[in-house]
Amino acid sequence: MPLPFPNQPVVQTFTTWTNPTDAAVYLDIHVGATFSNPSGRFRYVVPAHGEVQIPGEYDLAVHDTRDGVIVGGLGPQLRRKDRVEQLHQSLDANKSAEKEAQAEAEQALIAKQAAEQAVMLAVSKKQAAVEAQARVSTTEKLSK
Repeated sequence: MPLPFPNQPVVQTFTTWTNPTDAAVYLDIHVGATFSNPSGRFRYVVPAHGEVQIPGEYDLAVHDTRDGVIVGGLGPQLRRKDRVEQLHQSLDANKSAEKEAQAEAEQALIAKQAAEQAVMLAVSKKQAAVEAQARVSTTEKLSK
């Protein structure tokens, strides 16, 4: 395919991606099949808390954004050095762990309240039984 402007040199731009997580991120990006690479995939590795430069033509493979919010891609947890984008809450591991912890805490609170109600009911039944026994004893004494 001929270049649109044959007199213009082709300039390849790179995007610097940083990894804020504690684990390395592996990006298997389809760069095109060659004789030496028939699968057409190239693996970029972004080390934990490190950064790497990837050709700008693969930006959409790394991040899929809608209205400035990252909604997918091969590396949604990565951050662009030149741009601040918000990660969708469903992809944010910290927020989902926080939500799970909050749900577990709510379930524990519900279980605690149910246990407290069961104890109060048992105490109430015991007290009713003691009062009934006292009435029976009083009735027996009066009938003698």
